[in-house]
Amino acid sequence: MQSQLAKNQIVIVGAGGLGHGFLHRALAKPDLLNNYRLHFIDADKVEYSNLNRQIFYTQANVGSPKIKVLEERLSALAPEIASQSAFSEAYLDETNAVRLLRAAAIVIDATDGVATKFFLNDFCTSKQIPLIYAGVAGHQALVKIVAPTGSCLRCAFTDLSDSAEENCFTCQEFGILGAFAGLISAVQLDLCDKYLAGSCNRELLNSLFSFSTASGEIKKYLFQPNPGCQCQQV
Repeated sequence: MQSQLAKNQIVIVGAGGLGHGFLHRALAKPDLLNNYRLHFIDADKVEYSNLNRQIFYTQANVGSPKIKVLEERLSALAPEIASQSAFSEAYLDETNAVRLLRAAAIVIDATDGVATKFFLNDFCTSKQIPLIYAGVAGHQALVKIVAPTGSCLRCAFTDLSDSAEENCFTCQEFGILGAFAGLISAVQLDLCDKYLAGSCNRELLNSLFSFSTASGEIKKYLFQPNPGCQCQQV
């Protein structure tokens, strides 16, 4: 029981566009933040190209560690929330994931690298930690809940190609529209809220959502858990 009670963090991996959008909207949900603590993980430094979508940074912050600036800004805007939040200046990998995610009730993928996204998928499924995946690139975005009772990224993407990671696009390769990152982070927050409230049915847990600002389309694809996938071997 004690280990379950300790899992009270919403862990946001990445302090960029998705991470900022998630925080901005989470601050308007006191019921969520009364029950869960925020934990941000990132080791990047602020760049000029970040400023169009990473709203908590200014030109004066360029060159500074993102996580330090974010902690300072949150302390000024919402000191009570900041005092209960955690800020880790690190890149999440196999050497620190157990320690950094030990209190995670849920993980928010706000990263922009393919390898990190699949590492999060694999680690979270192995530890049965729910994950809200998002990938944003250009005018396209994908969002999915990865949960113990549903399909994971590898279940979905291996149906499209022999190499799952080839289908997981990110802004590193294609750039990103600032406002679009805000929209997708809002979807992540909504799914996070639903999952923590126990409001996700089996269809939602097996769904992959596709968004396109070019065509204006939102599509939903269903992927059943693949019996041969590693997520089903836990």
